[in-house]
Amino acid sequence: KRVRYVVSPGQLSSVVVSKEHVCELVIFPYREKFGVGVTVAVQPFEEWITRDRGRPHADPRAGMLPPKVARMMVKIALRQAQGKPGTLLDPFCGMGTILAEALLTGWNAIGSDQSSQVIKKAEENILWLLPTRGQWKLFVSDATHISQNLESVDVIVTEPFLGKPNVSDTNVRDMVTGLEKLYIGCLKDWRRVLKPGAKVVIVFPRFVIGGKTYVVKKAIDSCETLGYTVLAGPIEYARPNAVVRREIFVLQKK
Repeated sequence: KRVRYVVSPGQLSSVVVSKEHVCELVIFPYREKFGVGVTVAVQPFEEWITRDRGRPHADPRAGMLPPKVARMMVKIALRQAQGKPGTLLDPFCGMGTILAEALLTGWNAIGSDQSSQVIKKAEENILWLLPTRGQWKLFVSDATHISQNLESVDVIVTEPFLGKPNVSDTNVRDMVTGLEKLYIGCLKDWRRVLKPGAKVVIVFPRFVIGGKTYVVKKAIDSCETLGYTVLAGPIEYARPNAVVRREIFVLQKK
């Protein structure tokens, strides 16, 4: 057969492997010899694109959480639940990205947002993706008063409000202070609905501006006094040179 080789310093993209009909070989040292690994499957990138860009509603200005990252967070929660999904809550559900990935992996899902318009859009997104699957409900609520609307859930997976766009070195400190107050208020209230030992998989922002880094340190440091143990984190997910970077933490209710 006539063949050609593509040399890559790292893994080839899923698109290249799938669309170019590439046989990807990975050569690695093994017991003073060499082994050869062969890629046998790639991620269903077209499905991810459809769930991200094909849904009825999206809001790029709100800093959309990619479905792939939402799935990672839900998988972390599933591992913490030892593979037994129960009821998952997202108190900042937005367009319903986390809820959709939760439903696709077997969770019952509950979502809330302070905006009734956002809740309506989340409902339409979920019905578009999963018209007849899963048990879920949505309601309007401030994230710091969830306990007024729920009794208990098995896990909370959420990306909270990460601050207004166009953050700069002149307003970042005030923004961090406001976010810390919001997150602490949420964590206080969420303890009331979390079952004993339940987990919270949450994104906290890290701002990198002018060579300086700003984090919501007070909120993270307050976890122990608020009744949580930090099990993991920060797990960073960010584009190179991004100003706002996601850091995923796993907390456990004491």
